[in-house]
Amino acid sequence: MNWLSNISHPAVTSLEEAELETLTTAKLGLPRFLRKTLLSTDPIESAFSIAKPELKRVKNWKSGKDQGAHWSASVLIEAEKRLRTIRGFKEIPILMNQLKNLTIEKGEQIA
Repeated sequence: MNWLSNISHPAVTSLEEAELETLTTAKLGLPRFLRKTLLSTDPIESAFSIAKPELKRVKNWKSGKDQGAHWSASVLIEAEKRLRTIRGFKEIPILMNQLKNLTIEKGEQIA
Protein backbone atom coordinates (compact mmCIF):
# COMPACT_ATOMS: atom_id res chain seq x y z
CA MET A 1 0.00 0.00 0.00
CA ASN A 2 3.02 2.27 0.34
CA TRP A 3 3.27 2.58 -3.43
CA LEU A 4 -0.33 3.79 -3.58
CA SER A 5 0.19 6.44 -0.89
CA ASN A 6 2.73 8.10 -3.18
CA ILE A 7 0.04 8.41 -5.84
CA SER A 8 -3.17 9.18 -3.92
CA HIS A 9 -3.86 9.40 -0.19
CA PRO A 10 -7.68 9.25 -0.69
CA ALA A 11 -7.22 6.01 -2.65
CA VAL A 12 -5.28 4.49 0.26
CA THR A 13 -7.97 5.57 2.73
CA SER A 14 -10.69 4.08 0.54
CA LEU A 15 -8.78 0.82 0.12
CA GLU A 16 -8.21 0.53 3.88
CA GLU A 17 -11.93 1.04 4.55
CA ALA A 18 -12.97 -1.60 2.02
CA GLU A 19 -10.17 -4.09 2.67
CA LEU A 20 -12.17 -6.66 4.65
CA GLU A 21 -15.15 -6.52 2.28
CA THR A 22 -12.86 -6.81 -0.75
CA LEU A 23 -11.07 -9.82 0.70
CA THR A 24 -14.38 -11.43 1.67
CA THR A 25 -15.92 -11.15 -1.79
CA ALA A 26 -12.71 -12.48 -3.32
CA LYS A 27 -12.62 -15.38 -0.84
CA LEU A 28 -16.22 -16.28 -1.62
CA GLY A 29 -15.32 -16.63 -5.29
CA LEU A 30 -18.25 -14.53 -6.46
CA PRO A 31 -18.78 -13.90 -10.16
CA ARG A 32 -17.48 -10.58 -11.50
CA PHE A 33 -20.73 -8.60 -11.85
CA LEU A 34 -22.11 -9.53 -8.45
CA ARG A 35 -18.75 -8.90 -6.79
CA LYS A 36 -18.60 -5.46 -8.39
CA THR A 37 -22.12 -4.64 -7.20
CA LEU A 38 -21.42 -5.75 -3.63
CA LEU A 39 -18.25 -3.66 -3.45
CA SER A 40 -20.12 -0.50 -4.41
CA THR A 41 -22.42 1.71 -2.39
CA ASP A 42 -24.15 2.89 -5.58
CA PRO A 43 -27.31 0.75 -5.21
CA ILE A 44 -27.97 2.09 -1.69
CA GLU A 45 -27.13 5.67 -2.64
CA SER A 46 -29.45 5.44 -5.64
CA ALA A 47 -32.36 4.22 -3.49
CA PHE A 48 -31.79 6.96 -0.94
CA SER A 49 -31.53 9.66 -3.61
CA ILE A 50 -34.97 8.64 -4.88
CA ALA A 51 -36.44 8.35 -1.37
CA LYS A 52 -35.05 11.59 0.09
CA PRO A 53 -37.36 14.04 -1.75
CA GLU A 54 -40.39 11.93 -0.84
CA LEU A 55 -39.42 11.75 2.83
CA LYS A 56 -39.11 15.55 2.92
CA ARG A 57 -42.83 15.72 2.13
CA VAL A 58 -43.80 13.75 5.26
CA LYS A 59 -45.25 16.12 7.86
CA ASN A 60 -46.43 13.81 10.63
CA TRP A 61 -43.56 11.62 11.84
CA LYS A 62 -44.96 11.17 15.36
CA SER A 63 -48.50 9.90 14.78
CA GLY A 64 -47.77 6.44 16.14
CA LYS A 65 -45.22 3.98 17.36
CA ASP A 66 -42.50 3.36 14.77
CA GLN A 67 -44.15 5.75 12.34
CA GLY A 68 -40.77 6.92 11.06
CA ALA A 69 -39.83 3.36 10.12
CA HIS A 70 -43.24 2.93 8.48
CA TRP A 71 -42.84 6.05 6.32
CA SER A 72 -39.27 5.18 5.41
CA ALA A 73 -40.19 1.63 4.39
CA SER A 74 -43.15 2.85 2.33
CA VAL A 75 -41.02 5.37 0.47
CA LEU A 76 -38.26 2.83 -0.21
CA ILE A 77 -40.81 0.32 -1.54
CA GLU A 78 -42.08 2.99 -3.94
CA ALA A 79 -38.49 3.92 -4.87
CA GLU A 80 -37.83 0.27 -5.72
CA LYS A 81 -40.16 0.59 -8.72
CA ARG A 82 -37.86 3.22 -10.22
CA LEU A 83 -34.59 1.39 -9.65
CA ARG A 84 -32.74 -0.64 -12.22
CA THR A 85 -31.96 -4.31 -11.74
CA ILE A 86 -28.75 -4.97 -9.81
CA ARG A 87 -25.92 -6.13 -12.02
CA GLY A 88 -25.24 -9.78 -11.26
CA PHE A 89 -28.66 -10.41 -9.70
CA LYS A 90 -28.86 -13.81 -11.41
CA GLU A 91 -25.73 -14.82 -9.49
CA ILE A 92 -27.27 -14.23 -6.03
CA PRO A 93 -27.97 -17.99 -5.58
CA ILE A 94 -24.20 -18.53 -5.87
CA LEU A 95 -23.66 -16.01 -3.06
CA MET A 96 -26.31 -17.68 -0.91
CA ASN A 97 -24.74 -21.09 -1.48
CA GLN A 98 -21.26 -19.80 -0.62
CA LEU A 99 -22.55 -18.18 2.58
CA LYS A 100 -24.27 -21.42 3.61
CA ASN A 101 -20.97 -23.27 3.19
CA LEU A 102 -19.12 -20.94 5.57
CA THR A 103 -19.00 -22.06 9.16
CA ILE A 104 -17.82 -20.33 12.28
CA GLU A 105 -16.22 -23.59 13.41
CA LYS A 106 -13.77 -23.37 10.51
CA GLY A 107 -12.63 -20.04 11.90
CA GLU A 108 -13.49 -18.22 8.71
CA GLN A 109 -14.18 -14.54 9.02
CA ILE A 110 -16.64 -12.73 6.84
CA ALA A 111 -17.55 -9.07 6.76
